[in-house]
This record gives sequence, C-alpha cells and structure tokens, in this order.
Amino acid sequence: MKSFPFDKQMIVGLCTGLVLFLLGTQTGWNACYNLAWVFFGALFVVNPVYPERFQNRPHAKEEARLAGVICIAIGLVMQFGL
Repeated sequence: MKSFPFDKQMIVGLCTGLVLFLLGTQTGWNACYNLAWVFFGALFVVNPVYPERFQNRPHAKEEARLAGVICIAIGLVMQFGL
C-alpha cells in the first residue's frame, strides 16, 4: 500500500479538522472539536510521515507516531467546548 506524503497528509488532516470544526459550530455538537484532534493524531499513528528535511534523523518515524499519540491524548483528555 502506498502512503500519503507529508504535505498531502497535512492537507487532508487540516481540511478534515476544518470540516469538523464547522460542523461543531453549526450543530452545537461540541465533541466534533475533540474528534478533529483524534482523527488528526490517528493519521500520524497509522501513517507516520515527516518532512523531507528530517530524513537524516534516526528515529523520525517513531517521533511522528509519538506526535500522533499526543494529539489523540489531547483530543481525549481536553474538553474543548464541553
């Protein structure tokens, strides 16, 4: 399976976050804000990509996954708008 490059994954994640933010604003369902964080973090856990300038780092994939786990934790722990 071919993975998304970093720039396309960021665009997909940010567009999905924007859609969930707008959905939460229009419907009043405040959990959409948290779902945006969880979805964005899950993208990086499943497909750990990073910018090209970090190719020489020995643990870049693990760091990208860790950033995804941190985003998921923020989405689960914080109560944005609740």
